Amino acid sequence: MLFGTTVEFNIIPFCIGMTALVILFVISFKKESIFKPSKKIQPRSLLTKTEIKYFYMIRTILPSKYHLCPQVSFNAIITSKDIAIRNTFNRKYCDFTICDSNFKALAVIEIDDRSHNDLKVKQSDAYRDKILKEAGLLTIRFLDTATKYEVEKVIRNNF
Repeated sequence: MLFGTTVEFNIIPFCIGMTALVILFVISFKKESIFKPSKKIQPRSLLTKTEIKYFYMIRTILPSKYHLCPQVSFNAIITSKDIAIRNTFNRKYCDFTICDSNFKALAVIEIDDRSHNDLKVKQSDAYRDKILKEAGLLTIRFLDTATKYEVEKVIRNNF
């Protein structure tokens, strides 16, 4: 006798089977609620069509020792002990971040459409570029009409 009595031997497989059924039931119930968006909140694409185009373009140009990360929070790549300063950038994101093999941020890439011609947007862009420069990060800006040749030239000159 493996577990001492025949009754114990039969109860253990029964308990294991029932536990497995409960787990399967919970998983199947959760799948529906996880993958079915509510009316209040729906998933969306991480990148716009333009950003997707430039992501693949830059990724093919960038040497393989670097990583290209999309939609990175400024909080993930820069910081400040001064909370007032941190509050000026903690809700900002960049289109792409170029990182080294240890995922240390080296540069930020922004794809600018015509909305960046607006004075307030230009001022916001200038502030973003300033704080990234203070943190020692390069900011590269491309117009959303930049050609692969133009992008390649800038990427190759910097990486």
